[in-house]
Amino acid sequence: MSTQTEKFVITQKFENVFGGDLDMQTGEGVEHFEIEWRIRVFPQSPHFAIDLDCFVGPDYIKWAVDLKIEWRLLSETGWKPIETTEFEVKKRRNPKISFDWKRHGDCFTDDTLLVECHVEIIRKKGMDRKSWRRFDESMKDFSDIVLLVEEERFYVSKLFLASQSSHFKSLILENPSDSNELIIDDVDALQFQHYLEMLYGHDPLDDDTVIFLLELGKKYDSPTVMEKCERYLIIESDMKLLEELELAIRYQFDALKNDCLSELVTMDDIRRHMPEDISQLSQALITLILEKIISLHQ
Repeated sequence: MSTQTEKFVITQKFENVFGGDLDMQTGEGVEHFEIEWRIRVFPQSPHFAIDLDCFVGPDYIKWAVDLKIEWRLLSETGWKPIETTEFEVKKRRNPKISFDWKRHGDCFTDDTLLVECHVEIIRKKGMDRKSWRRFDESMKDFSDIVLLVEEERFYVSKLFLASQSSHFKSLILENPSDSNELIIDDVDALQFQHYLEMLYGHDPLDDDTVIFLLELGKKYDSPTVMEKCERYLIIESDMKLLEELELAIRYQFDALKNDCLSELVTMDDIRRHMPEDISQLSQALITLILEKIISLHQ
């Protein structure tokens, strides 16, 4: 999650604002900080409305941006502040203001309007990790089932999914043959994206993603995901040794457990890894460490 403040100004001129028959006019797109921004006006609304359309590429699945925007219109005497708002932008949810245009009639000269947005990005979430593979509508011609997770649709192959997960194999067999959409509950769309990426041979693993990928791999009974996660924990992870041991116990990873225990050669090794408060450890892990201590004294 990015917390660095970023600022920019976007200006757009709109002509024939009321004279045309369009419900909406859209300005030119301008890119700032990996996001494309466009000012749009809605002259036919009950009140005149302006919004700032934000387009984030499809490589980002679940994202949000916290903004502070000062909206200005150009009047006969200069730029006129209309409103300052704070807003959380998400997919299909843009910042918008509406007002009685007659109160600002001096800004509509010759049916022309100049809009300026002073934007401050307070926080960006979900934009520090791009997707490895797309499962959106661009894959529609190569799929025969759609998985609906939150508001996202994932286009995949029934045969491949069933071969990778006994859970989904059962769902597909239970689903009517004339239906090609399954609703998947109790899972985050971005996490599910990474789960599918692993099934399709990509590697989204790091010390954060491995935690929820293990949960999904177990939940959906996906041996490929579990094997890749265990291999990552043994070879690449920078997690603390006792954290890895907890995962080894929880998911019955014998290879990972033995790899961790092999690093505990002396009592000093054990002391170095033990937390001050052992209540943080599971009972199963405490038992395993006690067994290791006994073996060192034999």
